[in-house]
Amino acid sequence: MRKLNIFLAVLVSLFIVACDTDDNTLLDPVPGGGGGGGSGVFLVDMGSGAGAAFIPDVITVATPILSSGDSTTIDVTLVDTLTTNTPYQNEVVAVTFTSLCLTAGTADLQVGGVSTNPISSQTGFIQATYVVQGCSGPDVITANATLADGTALTAVGTVTVSAAVDMGNGTGAAFMPDIIAVAVPNLSAGGSTGLDISIVDTANAANTLYGAEVIDVTFSSLCLAGGTADIQVLGISTNPVSTATGLLSPTYVAQGCNGADLVTAAATLADGTPLTATGTVTIAPAAVGSISFLSAVPQLIGLRGTGGQGFDETAVVKFKVVDAIGAAVVGADVTFTLSTMVGGITVLPATATSDNAVEVQTVVT
Repeated sequence: MRKLNIFLAVLVSLFIVACDTDDNTLLDPVPGGGGGGGSGVFLVDMGSGAGAAFIPDVITVATPILSSGDSTTIDVTLVDTLTTNTPYQNEVVAVTFTSLCLTAGTADLQVGGVSTNPISSQTGFIQATYVVQGCSGPDVITANATLADGTALTAVGTVTVSAAVDMGNGTGAAFMPDIIAVAVPNLSAGGSTGLDISIVDTANAANTLYGAEVIDVTFSSLCLAGGTADIQVLGISTNPVSTATGLLSPTYVAQGCNGADLVTAAATLADGTPLTATGTVTIAPAAVGSISFLSAVPQLIGLRGTGGQGFDETAVVKFKVVDAIGAAVVGADVTFTLSTMVGGITVLPATATSDNAVEVQTVVT
């Protein structure tokens, strides 16, 4: 009897699927490839450092805060997370770096002093030098890589360039730091004039308008504080005045101010850098048009020395001083006289100067 032995060979296939929200990917082995401890399966991620110090999705920036013209080293590492974040060396990977400043040409990425982007490596380590060439403010850098199976990896880092910024007027070689350009420095009473201010990037002595952030510029002076002058934009009282271009041209309006008024423009950049500029507007005194009676308190007084007979013996009398068009006149000297001296009535002081409320007062006794 023939004995038939049937052997069943069972083939077991292991299908592994990996999903990861950190852009890592599970790769099939590549003949002759390294890494993965020889397992032939790799779970790849990109970030900062390696081993226990690995931080996913982050670019290492050696010096995150730079000044104009400075440079810093940036690094990313591709690791196999299945082997405790050892460098991934199973294929050549090209990493492309992008940022607003790199795109604008105000920063460069270099390897060995040569502009290089993307940068390729099979060691798992990518290192380059980020060179500031006019960039200012924060620049978010993104590293992008695509593996052999089409999986995309990313990492992000930020370099902040402290702006070399100044305030004054003009641009380029004509820039005058710390000075407000006053279009008409000498005004008649109630007049107005433009104030021109430029905020510039002084990097490489270019003095180009600085538009990397919105800047609020606050104007102050004795007359602005006293309400006898105003800062306006398109006829509307506006203080502070904002700019996103680095250029401001508000209007200074005299509203009773006279004499020399020193105007200060002040701003603070996002990185805390203070900026100031000053200019002087001189306003001619207004010609007095009229003096109008405001009040007498009390309105009835008794003769001095009679005991008052139920009345006070003194009264405060106030007048308002305006010019020919009815605008308030500050600093006008007014002399008081009485129409009669009966009963020894007097006025003191005999002269007074109109204040910021455009009032003058004296006391009748």
